[in-house]
Amino acid sequence: MQHSVPGMDLRLLASLGFALCFVSGCETTSWRTQALPREQIQPPRAQGPVDLELPPPDTVVAVQHPDGTPLWVVHRKDGTVSVFSALVSIGRANPQKVDVHWQPTLRRFTQVFAYDDRGMNLGRIECELCTEPPDSKLYLQAAKDLDTFEVERLPGPPERIRVGPLRPGATHPIPNQLLPEASEERREFAVPHGLSIAQALALPEGTTLSINATLVRASGEPPRFCENVDRDACCPANAPRLYDVEGIPLGSLGPMIVHQRLFLLRRYRDGFVQYDVGRALDRGHSHMTLPAPPDYDTWDFAKPPPRSICR
Repeated sequence: MQHSVPGMDLRLLASLGFALCFVSGCETTSWRTQALPREQIQPPRAQGPVDLELPPPDTVVAVQHPDGTPLWVVHRKDGTVSVFSALVSIGRANPQKVDVHWQPTLRRFTQVFAYDDRGMNLGRIECELCTEPPDSKLYLQAAKDLDTFEVERLPGPPERIRVGPLRPGATHPIPNQLLPEASEERREFAVPHGLSIAQALALPEGTTLSINATLVRASGEPPRFCENVDRDACCPANAPRLYDVEGIPLGSLGPMIVHQRLFLLRRYRDGFVQYDVGRALDRGHSHMTLPAPPDYDTWDFAKPPPRSICR
């Protein structure tokens, strides 16, 4: 006797089954596109200190370090200068880097926390869209200041600064009081945001950026980025790759497609890598099974597919 689950069709059950297998490691011998080994991915790296132009007094300017790190350069009215990393880590189980914004009217940096123009953590910002309060111990007892680069003023003209090693921000308790989100206030970004794929590919290799595109992983296919894609569709074969992440496997439950968005990327070769190279991806926002090719049950799932499931 066959049993059915009310309200669930077979394709949904297959999708759920595949998702569970994807997490737990079912069909570990199935073939998939491999990520480039971490040691082969070599984004640009700065060799020693780097010299940058000093912005005018009483300004906060976004620049990019030659190694791809986005920076905030603060030149205060009193002549003092600081250079901060424009990135902070969020999350505990699988942390990832996100960019810090500057709110000029409030003279503060923001990203989960607020920071003054000397990089000190001022406290946690209220979140209008959050559904659950964050862990108070994590956010209040282990708050960090912004990571800071050593900086030296160089004689001019023009005036320049020499940016040295990165020093991690200090960790200290912060008050148990939320700061206003002030979402209506203007924000400035150190990382290019909302770029199209074409705009992103035109930037130099190593550039840190955020694109308005979806990462699509289909069984047996390389992970690729494309724009305005339907949730049951693959990217074109010439769409740019994400090189530091493996594809999803072929499997007996049927060909699968997973869509998701990523925060920060770096230009690499003719495509991209994650800013945190090799970071395990979070679960995608869309999982679907695709119609199997007519002879799919004859495929050897331990070998590359005889043809793409997408075309």
